[in-house]
Amino acid sequence: MTNYEWSSILESVAAGVPMATWPLYEEQFLKKKLVTDALRIGVGVEKDDITKALAELMVSKSANNMRNKTKGPGKTARKAVEEGGSSFSDLNALLEDLISICSRNELLN
Repeated sequence: MTNYEWSSILESVAAGVPMATWPLYEEQFLKKKLVTDALRIGVGVEKDDITKALAELMVSKSANNMRNKTKGPGKTARKAVEEGGSSFSDLNALLEDLISICSRNELLN
């Protein structure tokens, strides 16, 4: 179940898990449209019908399709944070730059 904070969406995609959507305010309704209508990797929860939404995620004909659609992005996300992946490399580069800046500042003081 997600209320559409980006961290929840990313965690679900990385884990390869479709989402039951329950937006509460502001931009979360737009994120719901992205996940349910554009990407088709989640279902919307109507006011009092969480049982229906969960059944659609777990046992409906579209459930397997949604799970399959999350596998590719999930694999990409996991590779990005592994050693040698883009996020891993970018974080290391940032840390090296910060260390370099701190070292230069120490030399100047």
